Amino acid sequence: MYSTCSILKEENEKIIEKFLDKAEIICLEKFKDSKINYLPSLNGTITVCPNSYYEGFFIAKLKKKI
Repeated sequence: MYSTCSILKEENEKIIEKFLDKAEIICLEKFKDSKINYLPSLNGTITVCPNSYYEGFFIAKLKKKI
């Protein structure tokens, strides 16, 4: 799992992209809640917009390629 309290692509998607030759993304799309505002993100990852209740954050699940 890779998670940050940030919505910046430089701290999230750009970091994950560096590992995609050695790892694959395990899709987290099924965990999205229709009541939460999501930002466009790397396929299979989750980026949640900040609001008055919480800061924005990013989550990705990776699995090492064999």
